Amino acid sequence: MSDPIRVEVRRGGIVEAVHHVHVADTAGPAYGDPELVCFLRSSAKPIQAIPFVEGYDDLGDDEIAIACASHRAEPAQLDAVRKVLARAGVEIDDLENGPQEGRPDGKLGHNCSGKHAGMLAACRAHGWPLHPYRDPEHALQRRIHELVGGEQRGTDHCGLPTFAMPLSEMALLLTRAPDRIADAMRARPARSQSSWRSAMREISM
Repeated sequence: MSDPIRVEVRRGGIVEAVHHVHVADTAGPAYGDPELVCFLRSSAKPIQAIPFVEGYDDLGDDEIAIACASHRAEPAQLDAVRKVLARAGVEIDDLENGPQEGRPDGKLGHNCSGKHAGMLAACRAHGWPLHPYRDPEHALQRRIHELVGGEQRGTDHCGLPTFAMPLSEMALLLTRAPDRIADAMRARPARSQSSWRSAMREISM
């Protein structure tokens, strides 16, 4: 095990901030403390999308990828969110993520709207109540808890439950994303651009 990775943020010639990044890798060296406990947050999206994928056998790569994404509200990304909402038979106002400051199109433009749309579609497919799907006791969130594990629970910035666990467990969890989800993310990287990378960003200390 090596020391944490040191990342310096510079403005001009001045060091403005220093981040120490702890990394657990299932196939390589660890850096820092691989047992550091932190929240999964957006890096959990490929796991949170499993009930959506379990509910349908005709999903397009774009639908799966946007459900796993922290997107940038680009036109093709918003179109993919609309496609998932149409599959669920719901409207934009049904999204429980709320708006995001500085983003277009209200709730639709939120960087987590694809995940929320996928959750609504999952509820529709499995016969679960549509609302309040972000409640920790909702059938959807109980299913996600089964998939993710972890007992220390918090609330993500988009209002959904998120779980804390050691980095070593987190790394193993991400390897268990189903092939259908991993393949869609590889096929449509512009739709799922930040979900895997957020696993690195969110464990910086």
